[in-house]
Amino acid sequence: MPYYTIIERWYKAMAVKKDKTTGKWYVRVSYKDADGKYKTKNKYGFTTKKEAQIVEAKYEMMKQEGIDLDAEKDMTIFANYFEDWCNTFRIGKFSTGTDKKYQHEIKLVKDFFGNTRLKDLTRTKYQQYINERGKDRSKNTVEKTHGYLKKCLSYALADGLITQDPTFGVELAYDIEEQDRVKYLDLEGFNKLYRHLLFKDTMNDLMLFIALSTGLRIGEVYGLAYDDIKEDSLTVNRGYDYQIDFDFTSGKTKSAKRTIVIPKELYVKVQKYRLQNSKINNKYLFLDPRNKPRITHNGLSKHLQKTLTQLKLPRVTIHVLRHTHASVLFYNKINIGYISKRLGHSNISETLNTYTHIISELEQTANEEIQTIFEVAK
Repeated sequence: MPYYTIIERWYKAMAVKKDKTTGKWYVRVSYKDADGKYKTKNKYGFTTKKEAQIVEAKYEMMKQEGIDLDAEKDMTIFANYFEDWCNTFRIGKFSTGTDKKYQHEIKLVKDFFGNTRLKDLTRTKYQQYINERGKDRSKNTVEKTHGYLKKCLSYALADGLITQDPTFGVELAYDIEEQDRVKYLDLEGFNKLYRHLLFKDTMNDLMLFIALSTGLRIGEVYGLAYDDIKEDSLTVNRGYDYQIDFDFTSGKTKSAKRTIVIPKELYVKVQKYRLQNSKINNKYLFLDPRNKPRITHNGLSKHLQKTLTQLKLPRVTIHVLRHTHASVLFYNKINIGYISKRLGHSNISETLNTYTHIISELEQTANEEIQTIFEVAK
């Protein structure tokens, strides 16, 4: 058989096989790169043969169209795999702000790990990255970074690209002991602000009142429509990107769309507000005729600071109104499952992690109550 025929057959060769060790399917492709050199490309981690065959067909099409297979990123490289995972499972699924956090983390991973392959990612190397990430950073920041990477690597483990978890046993390193993860107004501060906003009729005050009395994210407040608010309930159907795109979003999490109970005073305030403002936008409460915010987030924040100063309350951010709402529910011993759903968290673990400080305070109170119970029983 002529030599060139053997080479051509090798060039066209493709195979879908099953890895006996992992039980996963993989594709092996022989091809010619842009320089005319013959190479082999492997792609691992397919759960079913059909998935592997789809990729095989894709490679065959690329070869027929003369597309260099080298142009496709090597997913055995950790930084490439992390970027692909973020784009597939995280970016575009939540808010623009969350997307920016993942995009920033992608850049950091690329800068630190370079072309390090997944199979070469050791616990030591991972710990070094965490140590570097923690320089001049808070515990909260490092925890989020570790959470992103650990989740991604759990997928790599399931895909059979690694056999051990390099994040196991990591020690979180950070220079700032703790930026208060949850700042919130105490019960007295909540009552004082609530009563003040209750008797105010401006758009700014209504937005703050909704955030305080419902626990909605401020993006969810911006996205509210009149039809979302009933006499005793409010339905979150959408979010709103008030910082970059100035457009509606599907929400921060899958659980963001929800219906919650509201105080009757809120419904009354909204109906009064509607009579005065529906000519501006007859569908959305806080958007102009072009569905752009009638007040910027910065402008609303300044209004909140002015109000807090007037009431002689601590200066807090708008997002803290959500935390304050949650704290009131906790201190009134509302079931944590209910609180989690009301806040639109993806699961109870997210609620526990976010409000660890409040829960710890409640545990201390419970300990004291138990001691009192047994003192009385003596």
